Amino acid sequence: MRDDQNSVSAQTAPHSNTAASRDAFALSFRWGHLLPPVALIICGILLFDRMRGFDISQIWNVVWSMHPLQWGLAILASAASFLALGQYDAVIHRALRTGISARRARISGMRAIALSQVLGFGSLTSALVRWRCLPELTAIRAVHLSVLVSVSFLAAWSIVAALILWLGRVDLPAKPALLAGATAAAAIGLALPLMRHRIPRLRAILGQLDTSDLGQLVLWALLDTGFAAIVLGVFLWGQVDPMTLFSAYLVALGCGLLSNAPGGLGAFELTLMALLPAIPAPDLLAAILAYRLAYYALPALVAVPGLIYVRDQAKTDLHLATNWETRRILGNPPCPEWGLVQQSGHILLDQHGEQGWRVDVAGPVMAAIGPAFHGHPTVLRSNSVSARALDKLQNFAQARNLKPALYKCSAATAIAAQSIGWSVIRIASDAVIDLNHWNLDIPQRRSLRRKLRKSQKAGVEIRPMSNAPCWDEMTRVADNWADRHGGQRGFSMGRYVAGNTHGQVFFTAHVDGKLVAFVSFHATADKWVLDLMRADQCAPDGTMYALIHAGINAAIAAGATTVSLAAIPTLPDQWAFLRKHLACGLAQFKQSFAPRWQPLFLATPRFWQIPTAMWFIFRQIHHPNAGNMQPTHDEDANFGFDLGPATCDLPRQTQMLPVRTGDAHAATGAPDDKRSFPSP
Repeated sequence: MRDDQNSVSAQTAPHSNTAASRDAFALSFRWGHLLPPVALIICGILLFDRMRGFDISQIWNVVWSMHPLQWGLAILASAASFLALGQYDAVIHRALRTGISARRARISGMRAIALSQVLGFGSLTSALVRWRCLPELTAIRAVHLSVLVSVSFLAAWSIVAALILWLGRVDLPAKPALLAGATAAAAIGLALPLMRHRIPRLRAILGQLDTSDLGQLVLWALLDTGFAAIVLGVFLWGQVDPMTLFSAYLVALGCGLLSNAPGGLGAFELTLMALLPAIPAPDLLAAILAYRLAYYALPALVAVPGLIYVRDQAKTDLHLATNWETRRILGNPPCPEWGLVQQSGHILLDQHGEQGWRVDVAGPVMAAIGPAFHGHPTVLRSNSVSARALDKLQNFAQARNLKPALYKCSAATAIAAQSIGWSVIRIASDAVIDLNHWNLDIPQRRSLRRKLRKSQKAGVEIRPMSNAPCWDEMTRVADNWADRHGGQRGFSMGRYVAGNTHGQVFFTAHVDGKLVAFVSFHATADKWVLDLMRADQCAPDGTMYALIHAGINAAIAAGATTVSLAAIPTLPDQWAFLRKHLACGLAQFKQSFAPRWQPLFLATPRFWQIPTAMWFIFRQIHHPNAGNMQPTHDEDANFGFDLGPATCDLPRQTQMLPVRTGDAHAATGAPDDKRSFPSP
């Protein structure tokens, strides 16, 4: 039972929004002072009435007569429970993007809960402890953090309690009422993150907390309460069935939390006495007293010394680019795709500004997207990075309670990652056209020539966007496209924003003077990259081909050397059963331009992190964060990811298997990864 999770009813959760923070602070202060003393008095009176006729000295004798093995097992179970308790803070810190490392979050959370459940005053006490352990947090931010930990634990506890009561097959007094209450609470707990995207106020309260985070909290709540029940169970050895004890413990824990008394004192004891009538009251009270010594008093004593000396936050060699640094870099970006930072994500720089990444966050994953620059930030010397640079990236992510990943990195970078033990898998192929050898008349582009003739016959007129852009018509086409495709994508893919033309070149297609489609390219001096492709339903066949062909000709005229038609996902052969569900013609469309296919990779420090990274990135692609189109560039900024809509596949000849060191070396020749990937 945790007083850190007391005084939660009708409270809001923390968020960086100042007004919401002050409201939560006021609620915590008001109820934190009023409810615990009242609840303690009421529960104390009821408990004292139940204990009339008991010999208190007899209860103490039972406690001190317990076997040392029981105390040893109880201490070990308490330690395991508190290790699980600390994970609540790690999850909430990550959801709130506080920038606190998972280790420091866990330690501060364990100390806060250990002391607050003894001292009382719920979230207020735990907030003071967290503020002391994490001095970079503001006082209000610490209160918000404590309140959201409390609320999230109540949601997770209710789900665990409902599951155990449903599946445990135990016979408890008033079980139907208990089951109904736990089920209702679990339904509310499950509904909160699901409604976060629909209710702005709730989104402000919960931050980035979603159903996946709630799933983790449920797991940690199960482990936490399970080990805590073991602490009580070792002092009732052989007197009660384990599942019955666990069910009764969960109910008593909930009653203690709702009572708002320090440590649930009184309510916890009364509930257990009512639910476990077969156990003699003196034995049960003695077990509860021993439980409080092992689970409350001892952790509090261990937590006190940690408040005397507090370590500062670990420093890293990287920092998020300021607004000034970002504008300077985007004035002449090292690669065209970095223009997407205007919509989502951040630029990460080292101390001297000579090494950088474009980073964004999807759930617990911080991904470095595409190539990094090495040297002067406006000169991309190599797609490869050093092992030291990868270590810096990993340290930066871990210091902020995030898991690092390289997304759509080159073969050269994949080799560097493998050299220090990272796991790598091929995930995509980039369609690159060498403009120095562009020739429309080669046999491989016969289907492109056919599409161009169709668009010309249909009267499609291609225009570069003029100084007076037709934003209203483009918005109409973009909205129509989004409605047909389930909304815009995000993460590493651009989203249409009217008026956003910085670093981009637009081409529009018209039929009888009406806009029917448009495309955009991110452009630098030597490379163009296809970004947006938006077409109305009435666009004639071949319109998009004609738009991109116009872009290629314009890039040649501007002196660029390559045009990228952007990447498409690639599935390994063993996942061939999924190809028919993913194929949408995008690969065939790009293949008509006869590009050379360059492999792109996903890399993570541990192989089991690859599925996690793929899932959260995929989710962020299809459900990008709303309202995060203009990021802020500071250490407390909320990261946000943008991913592409790629739901297509390459022809079988270009399928990519999980990468091996030899394969990665074979995929790259020059340091710039100029070697072509085999085309179909």
